[in-house]
Amino acid sequence: MTSEPQNTNPSSTTNQSKAQPDSLFSALSGVEQQLQVIRQAYEQHEVWKKQTAETESALSQREKALRSLEEKLSHDQSEFEKRRLTVDADLEALATTESQLKEREADLQQRLKSIEKQRSEVGAQRTELERSRAELDARTARLSEENRSLRKAREAAAEEINTLQSHIADLEGQVAELRTRGEALSGQLLSQAESDSALSDRCEMQTNQISELRESLAQAHDALTQLEESRAKDQTQANNVGNELKAAQERISALKADLSKVRLELETVRRDGPAVEDHLKSLHDQIAQAEERAGNSAVELDRVSDENTRLRKHAEQLEQDYDSLQQALEQRTTTRSSESTSLRRERLNRVRRALNSKHEKLNQATELLRDRYEQAEKILYQRDAVKKAKKEVAALQERLAQRAARSKSFAFVFYFVAMLGILAGISWTVANKFIPQQYVATSLLAAESRGRTLTDTDLANWQRYHNSLALSPEFIEFAATRMARKGYESLSKPGELSVYLDKSLDIRSPLDGTIEFELVGEGSARTADILNTFVSAFQTRANQARELRTDGAATIVKKQPIAADAPIHDSRPVYAAGIFGGTAILATLIGVVLWRRLSKAAIAADSDINSELRVIERGLPEWEQSLPNAA
Repeated sequence: MTSEPQNTNPSSTTNQSKAQPDSLFSALSGVEQQLQVIRQAYEQHEVWKKQTAETESALSQREKALRSLEEKLSHDQSEFEKRRLTVDADLEALATTESQLKEREADLQQRLKSIEKQRSEVGAQRTELERSRAELDARTARLSEENRSLRKAREAAAEEINTLQSHIADLEGQVAELRTRGEALSGQLLSQAESDSALSDRCEMQTNQISELRESLAQAHDALTQLEESRAKDQTQANNVGNELKAAQERISALKADLSKVRLELETVRRDGPAVEDHLKSLHDQIAQAEERAGNSAVELDRVSDENTRLRKHAEQLEQDYDSLQQALEQRTTTRSSESTSLRRERLNRVRRALNSKHEKLNQATELLRDRYEQAEKILYQRDAVKKAKKEVAALQERLAQRAARSKSFAFVFYFVAMLGILAGISWTVANKFIPQQYVATSLLAAESRGRTLTDTDLANWQRYHNSLALSPEFIEFAATRMARKGYESLSKPGELSVYLDKSLDIRSPLDGTIEFELVGEGSARTADILNTFVSAFQTRANQARELRTDGAATIVKKQPIAADAPIHDSRPVYAAGIFGGTAILATLIGVVLWRRLSKAAIAADSDINSELRVIERGLPEWEQSLPNAA
């Protein structure tokens, strides 16, 4: 009875031994399929790793371009500061030039006053000469009355009169020379005004240079926008890489599930030693491939390390299971030889060495990832510094804009006041030139007895003769020759002189033996000079006819021709005010139109720059937030 059970046990063991290889083959085929899946995942991971490296190189290039652009912006800022300093220096030079012009204007005013004084002195000298000439005429008349034989002396006196007239002409030439000097001084004033216009042109050139600097700054902002667009593209690539990393994480989780399945399968085949060794080798290969798929990403490093620790623990557990299985197999398979046991131990040692080498490689990859992560942190720190520098540059630009606005306001006030002064001067000059004032000059002539008493009849005859002489054509012709000699071409013809005297000359006789002339003309000096010439000719002609008259009285100038200090009616201020008001309104309207156009253009340019800066400020933080994910 005991022998039958002993016969049945060997048959059952043989059946079990036949079933075990079938299960091992099926497990090996499943493991091979898993290995193929792992290989495909590893290849995809290598592709992702290459893409990540390319993305990192592109990011480094973008960083270099950004740094170069920042350097260029700082250089442009320094150039703008230099240009601003030159503009300030030019404004100071303009201020000094303005003070110099004011000093020159004061000097010219003093010179003009001295010239006016000299001209008045020359006029006084001329009147004195005219007076002396009248005295000489009286002397010649007296000499002709006393002795007709002294005609030669009278002719000599006439020659002396001619010399005096030539001297008067010389004096008039000096007066003309003084007038030319005054015109030269006015030309100097005009040249100084032209130099002021040149300075204004220079200021316009400085404003054009500032506008060119603004255009270069706008171009720099355009380059920044292009960089931001490229950064956005890099960000999308980084997001794609992040999605791929998420897919890799999902595959790793799938591998974890596969490992759990393999663990269950290993529990079913614990008693098979060689199959367990092969399975351990496949697991170690999977672990190595999973470690290699970790790549160079700083974000995946922690996850891969956690997975590595889990796999390592699982491998240790499998080794423990293998040791327990090995002990069980040693107990149950005592018939196996010691050679197969040593071979198995060598295989296990090789597996352990392979695991240790993979672990060392994983540690090296971890250190490399840490180094790259530190480099990424440094880059982010540099980006923060660049943002701070941008803010400082923006603040500096705002301060410069405020200073430019102040300088522009000061320049506007200065140019506006200067424009008003120039318009006032031009208005007064035009009114003074084209609207001459009417002045009154008077002169009084009287009869002189020359040592005898004149009767009323003599005075009446003298009065009647002189009244008729003033209107006689012969005297008008004689006076016209005197006017031509003095340079009054418009009065050198008798007809023109007669018309002028009819309109402007008033003859009165306050008392018998006196005659008063009152002339109304343009300009104080000119009116007095014309009346002086007329009175001198009248006196000469009257004294020449003295011998032919019954009264025998001489004619003397009792009151020299003198013009009034004030005009009859000064309308120059009214016309000057009207011209000044019209030109000021016209200049103000033109200035307002130009200012509005320039303001609109400046506001449009500033709005474009501000919009670009806002786009840049909105784009930079998103790009910086995408950098750690891309890293």
